[in-house]
Amino acid sequence: MMLPPYKPMMLVPCGHNVCEVCLVNSKQSSSIPIVKCPTCKTRIQTSSPNYSLMSLISRFKESQIKISKQNTALEQKVNAVMNNVDTLRLRCTILEKETKELESTLVKENRNVQVLELVQSKLLEEKRRVKK
Repeated sequence: MMLPPYKPMMLVPCGHNVCEVCLVNSKQSSSIPIVKCPTCKTRIQTSSPNYSLMSLISRFKESQIKISKQNTALEQKVNAVMNNVDTLRLRCTILEKETKELESTLVKENRNVQVLELVQSKLLEEKRRVKK
C-alpha cells in the first residue's frame, strides 16, 4: 500500500484500505485477473472510496504543514534571541573591560589626589613658615 498523495484510498470488503493506484497496478501486473488484499490476501471483487480516511489524511497533512510553519517561525525567533544573546555577551565583555580600565584610572587619580593634597599641605606649611 502506498501513502497519499496516491489517492483515493479504497475500502475493500475485508475492511482494509488500499490506495486506488495499488489496486490498479495489482490488476495490471497480475496474469490472473484476481486481485487480493495486500494485508490479508482476501480476494477483492469490489472496492469503494474511503472518504473518511481521505479526509483524516488530508487534515493530518494540513496539521503537519501548520506545525512545520510554526516550527520554522519558532526557529527564526530562537535564532534572533540567540543573536541578541551573543550581542549582549559581547557588550558585557566590553563593559567589563571598560570597568577594569576605569577602576585602574580611578586608582591612579586617587593617588594623584593624595599627592596633590600632600603637596598642598607642604606648600601651606612653607607659606606659614615664610610669613613668620
